Amino acid sequence: FFYRTTVDNTLLVKLNELQGLVEPEKLVIRLQDHNKATAMLYGMRGMTHIAKLAGKSGKATMMGNHFTVITPSRPSKIQADILNQAIADFSSAIILDPKNTVYYRERARAYNWKDDYDKAINDLQTALRINPKYTSAEQDLRQIIILKARQKPAQVKKAR
Repeated sequence: FFYRTTVDNTLLVKLNELQGLVEPEKLVIRLQDHNKATAMLYGMRGMTHIAKLAGKSGKATMMGNHFTVITPSRPSKIQADILNQAIADFSSAIILDPKNTVYYRERARAYNWKDDYDKAINDLQTALRINPKYTSAEQDLRQIIILKARQKPAQVKKAR
């Protein structure tokens, strides 16, 4: 069984190489589709981490091809590991599909919950550069700028 799988995979690689020589644009399109599908899996796993934090008090809704989790309160500091996992997954999704603004917004929300306002602002600004009409990102950006402005001076020094 293993040998057969290896032979099949080798044959598939050779066919891809041949198609790349004959029709390179099709190979590029297939690679882009693969990257987007993989990015979506990372994004969904990131949303799963966020949904864990939301627990029973949160609400998950489908927005286009992506889940959005609405939480009534911020996660506790104890849940920082789950936030870090979500951030890592959204970062992987962004690497594979850098024009998908949803991943930037969701990673920004996770940064916001960690009180890392600068990274959250940066992600939301990136999302708005990609899609200036992304109103949810614009609203989040306003809220995070207000939160950052309300930070106590000791917190600002500590963050630097």
